[in-house]
Amino acid sequence: MGRSMTLNEFRSEFGGTPRRDYLIDELEKELRAIVGAGHSFISAVFGSMVKSERKESPGDIDILLCVAQDFGTAPWPLPRGDVSAKGSRRMPQFDPVSGYGPKPPCLSVPALIELFNASTGNVGEDITITIDDCVEVTL
Repeated sequence: MGRSMTLNEFRSEFGGTPRRDYLIDELEKELRAIVGAGHSFISAVFGSMVKSERKESPGDIDILLCVAQDFGTAPWPLPRGDVSAKGSRRMPQFDPVSGYGPKPPCLSVPALIELFNASTGNVGEDITITIDDCVEVTL
């Protein structure tokens, strides 16, 4: 099963070089901006940042991201550049039957992985990931 850790734990384990520390700082800015806007999220890092053969200077930080936000708000803009949201899902926080609460949670990491693996955008890259390839990151 994949691991879950706070951002500080993630920084301690996966930081340590200037590039890695920079990428983790960029991830923190994105996650804090989501929370600062009043939204909740689930994020999981995968790729070269968390592989056992860690690159000293990864090109970017790959994340699966689900942002749950209030109904009627503008969709959360996907991160660009060094924070690469390879899979994402934005869900309104309302009950579609009644039109109001309770607010449903974000998709789980396994559900995000399933969506990522099924994505037609990944076919050309031939990328599939498993729960063991991901580290869930919380604030």
